[in-house]
Amino acid sequence: MGRAVSAYKEIEVSENKLAIVEVKGGAGSWIKLSNGASQRLNLAGGILQSATSTFIFPEETYLLPKAFLTIAEEVSGLKLGPGGEIQLLYPNGSLFQSFSYPGSKSLAAAAPVFSPEPKIQTENMATGTPPEVSASAETQPALLASFFSNSAMNWGLGALGIGLLAALGFVASKRIS
Repeated sequence: MGRAVSAYKEIEVSENKLAIVEVKGGAGSWIKLSNGASQRLNLAGGILQSATSTFIFPEETYLLPKAFLTIAEEVSGLKLGPGGEIQLLYPNGSLFQSFSYPGSKSLAAAAPVFSPEPKIQTENMATGTPPEVSASAETQPALLASFFSNSAMNWGLGALGIGLLAALGFVASKRIS
């Protein structure tokens, strides 16, 4: 007896709003990425490349919606001179964005140059929910930093409100009995 088995996966293609937005070259260099989209982006396999070195994003590396990720030289190993160009490449090595940065300043005269029609695929399961995030040690700080910087106050206020409602309910139940 044979069994037929089927599996379905919904793939959604959306505009890629990932961008290098700021670079500081020289001593203590870093690169700042932005996700302007309303969905998280999977950066795994993406490549940052300078004139002398390359950094490949590890598996399970995500950038949350409307969030920034600053990657220090100590993390990426990228040696950025006092002025130059940094490239963001797709996992297959094709150019996504080229970013020219001035001396030791950032953003003021920087010029992002995009390749034609950048796109990224994000996966949604048949239920319409995004795939689970199981962050590795390398990506967890970036995910947590973005999470807390954007919503800690909201979570704290929500927890306080629930606590107050529970206390009022307790007091009201004691007065009734």
